[in-house]
Amino acid sequence: MKLYQVPLFLTVLVTCSFACSAQSSLSGRIDSLFRSYSDSGLAGSLLVVENDQVTLRKGYGYSNNTSKAANTPATLFNVASIGKQFTMYAILQLEAAGKLKTSDHLYKFIGRFGDMRDSITILHLLHHRSGMVKQGTDLNTQSRDGFIQSVKQAQAESVPGEKYRYTNAGYSMLAAVVEIASGLPFETYVRKHIFIPLGMHNTGYPWEKHIPKNQLATGYNSNREALPAESDQWASRGPGNMVTTMDDLYIWIKAYDNKAFMPSPIRERILRDALPGQETFSWNKARTSRGTPFYHKGGGRIDFESRMMWWPEDKVLVVFSLNNDYNLARKLFTAIREMMH
Repeated sequence: MKLYQVPLFLTVLVTCSFACSAQSSLSGRIDSLFRSYSDSGLAGSLLVVENDQVTLRKGYGYSNNTSKAANTPATLFNVASIGKQFTMYAILQLEAAGKLKTSDHLYKFIGRFGDMRDSITILHLLHHRSGMVKQGTDLNTQSRDGFIQSVKQAQAESVPGEKYRYTNAGYSMLAAVVEIASGLPFETYVRKHIFIPLGMHNTGYPWEKHIPKNQLATGYNSNREALPAESDQWASRGPGNMVTTMDDLYIWIKAYDNKAFMPSPIRERILRDALPGQETFSWNKARTSRGTPFYHKGGGRIDFESRMMWWPEDKVLVVFSLNNDYNLARKLFTAIREMMH
């Protein structure tokens, strides 16, 4: 398998310490913003990139409140739904390899539903428009076959393609498609075809052997109670629950300019605002008051909150993860967005 070499300048950027970064006016304001919430219990990690230069790379607070271990740029966070981006890209890779088409009906891979859901396409799942199952339905998350069967037995929510509703179940089903089309377990596929080729060596799932458990941040809920790391349930893979560092997420964003890894037609398709106001290809697409594009993707659980904020034409990237749910991520996101107008 061909490995895509990470450029030397990127290796230097993502391995340098915060001390080597030249803090800009923007990164200084963002740092001040994060420090202003220290009394509110803010804990996490932050990376700011401007003009291909890391201007802020820093940890805040504790990765574990009991041991008082500090968060650092090497701390691993569960970035929840940001993981959907890799499920999405796995599907597009398999399409490029001729293993599937996004226009394919889902039943081609999992068998027929026997109702209107036989018209669900892979693209419907990617765009949260499948109507596959009613919100709140209790599904079997323990195994792939059990998950698929429980979805087939559940009641449909809406006519496929008619209604947008953000859904984790749709991305669990996409993980099933990845496994069936590739013949590999989902985490094996993304590690072999995405993480290793890009040099994202600190990315994976908390139950995998290569993940250093001593670098995992402990997540805390709104009652400041520590919660255990995500367990190995099959349906946890596709919708998120990936653990990673902010450095590795920067490598992922750089992949959008790596034509050997991501051909221009795929990049353009992902970033096109195909359905304004709705998340497509696991990105929310907006514009600044200056008319420049702004792409963002969040991930939230009861114990972790993460945001990727990318202004490609302005050459600014802000990525942060918090290992608690103290209602701070939305405030930080809004304040940073206002800084960029």
